[in-house]
Amino acid sequence: MGGDAEVMALHTGGYSSLPLALEYLENVKVCVMGTGRFMPLLNAYTFKELRVIEKKFEPEDITRRLKGVDVVLGGYGPGEQKEVAIAASELGVPFITYPLITTILPDGISFEEVGFPGSATSRGDTIAEILIRTVQVIELIKLFTGIGELVFPPEALELVIDPTTRDFDVRKIRVTVR
Repeated sequence: MGGDAEVMALHTGGYSSLPLALEYLENVKVCVMGTGRFMPLLNAYTFKELRVIEKKFEPEDITRRLKGVDVVLGGYGPGEQKEVAIAASELGVPFITYPLITTILPDGISFEEVGFPGSATSRGDTIAEILIRTVQVIELIKLFTGIGELVFPPEALELVIDPTTRDFDVRKIRVTVR
């Protein structure tokens, strides 16, 4: 992983107690693309460090911003995510995509190889945004605690909202891998 030596991915193991696993997250350095209303959720986990990549970022600054982090939560559009995902991979840092959620590992299928459907863009809906970001955080927790099963390409998680009832579901889908 890209951050401190004290933090490593535990997705192959697991903790015997949930409190111990969640305490472990206090050692994790997170970088997130964008802020928004989900920042209190991220702050609630008391990660060791929380960095933000704003929408108007300079591509030449990305590697510097990502050095030392343990995971990146994607955001914005596919073009911005691609730039950050490439830099993260070069630094050995996992990248959790947005709004379709899958975990890109540095030694796995790359962001560029995944064919995200054209509908995989932000909805601009505050509730949908918070729900998608929450699922990203759940994947982050799985990555570092070993609790639950991570989703890797060619699989991804998609938030589906019924516009009439506002009920939602998270579905596992398959994405194209080139």
